[in-house]
Amino acid sequence: MSKNKKIMIVMLIVLAVYALIMFLVLGGTKKFKKSNTQITIIMGDNATFTYNGSFWTYVELETTFSKLNWLKYDVYENNELLGNYSMWHNDKWYIFDGDEENRKPVTVTEDFIALRADHSIKLTPFESNKITDYSYVNAVLDSYGIQASYLTVDQVVSIDIDNDSKDENIYFISNSLPMDNPENFNFTIVFMEKQGEIYHIYADIQEMENSDGCKPFMRAVLDYDLDGEQEIIFACGGLSARKEKDYIYKFNHNNSVDEFKLIVSNQ
Repeated sequence: MSKNKKIMIVMLIVLAVYALIMFLVLGGTKKFKKSNTQITIIMGDNATFTYNGSFWTYVELETTFSKLNWLKYDVYENNELLGNYSMWHNDKWYIFDGDEENRKPVTVTEDFIALRADHSIKLTPFESNKITDYSYVNAVLDSYGIQASYLTVDQVVSIDIDNDSKDENIYFISNSLPMDNPENFNFTIVFMEKQGEIYHIYADIQEMENSDGCKPFMRAVLDYDLDGEQEIIFACGGLSARKEKDYIYKFNHNNSVDEFKLIVSNQ
């Protein structure tokens, strides 16, 4: 074997070893970062959710809240960023601007949203509009065996959930909490329409005597795990004395079956 061939073989072996090392290092680093990801999502005073790299938690213990105190959060109101503020919890959340020696309270509405993560995440703008085409609504109601004489909620949000450059339509419908209900049942349903296909997200159907029901609406859209696809946070508001129900859902693609998965809620 010539000297040049030997040199070429040695160079190829060195390159192969280098490529293997880089793959292991970069792959291991990416996995390490993912496994140590920290996320906090605060839905006003209704719910606080945290992610520790393995699972989501609905925060209820004051000892856990204490670990979140005086950290900086991106605070949103009406889906618009107000700023990056310190927050402190004592039965409810309080928001402050400025450093430790010169803190000033920040006034926000009760439906604010605050985000904190070890990577950059932000809310995605969206608009909620009244439904004009009820063909998919009627099909979904038929699938549940519901004949509704009226709706107290009939809203649709059009947004690209799965990053295919095409908007999906997420419908929110309910007959809950009317001024006068001639029917003997409540229903609250959330579903998505994508290219003519219907994907069920949430449904609560109960007899009137067992439930007052609640009115669903979109609270937030964001890509918290940076996979290019949007997660949705929707709420269901009941009587004023009760806490709003908050749900985080993700559109999953598993074994060629697309479906929504509940990630966490305060229920």
